[in-house]
Amino acid sequence: REELKSILEVLMAPLNTQAKERRKRAEDAFANGWLDDAEEEFVESEKLNKFDFSIHINLGMIYLFHKIDKEKALSYFEKAIKYAKPKSAYYTSFALLHKGLIKFDFGEVDDAEKCTEEALYLSPELTEAAYQNAQYNAQLRNEAESISNLECAIRQDRCYCLKAQNDPLFDPIREHVKRLFERLRDEEKEKALR
Repeated sequence: REELKSILEVLMAPLNTQAKERRKRAEDAFANGWLDDAEEEFVESEKLNKFDFSIHINLGMIYLFHKIDKEKALSYFEKAIKYAKPKSAYYTSFALLHKGLIKFDFGEVDDAEKCTEEALYLSPELTEAAYQNAQYNAQLRNEAESISNLECAIRQDRCYCLKAQNDPLFDPIREHVKRLFERLRDEEKEKALR
């Protein structure tokens, strides 16, 4: 009965099935580095199912990191945010972080900070959201907010300490960052002594 039910669902949704098949081919092409083929298949899949946020995320990644068309990438990440929001906090946050990167590249630091703030609200466990929010707040010279989020990122993953040490985006508040490092070092030293 369950098998017949699934067959019936497939027969009743041919466009969705075609969209999934094209998306799968696009994902395979992307994984193999065939970017033009991946782009073509994702675009065709989008025509069949524009509500599939994974298609928009993949197209955003292609245009942001491979084709270097930030305007186009931004439009796809905005679509991904719209369609992912009711279904997945994680993928909404993922798209928001990339939208924030683009906004920062365009010199719109306030908008970039707002994107990461929303991503952090939706996915508090997403360490990269805390780190990027700290970066943008450092650029805006919001020391308290930046240090708070940087500390959160470091407590979740110590590698962010090394990353922040060499990150020029923290230069406007470098003294505050040094004090955070010293405080965290002293805490670890105290734990070791105990």
